[in-house]
Amino acid sequence: MKRRQASSIDEVEIIFLLVKEANFLSDQAVPTGTSVPSGSTAPSKLASC
Repeated sequence: MKRRQASSIDEVEIIFLLVKEANFLSDQAVPTGTSVPSGSTAPSKLASC
């Protein structure tokens, strides 16, 4: 139980960091004003995992 909880927490943190990094990279690459790419990357990341 403890191992499962720890691993699940680690997975959530990793996914959160990946989404945060993806949003940061998309904000860097895409000009300000176009929020569609940053909004579409997060759900796809979560769905793929």
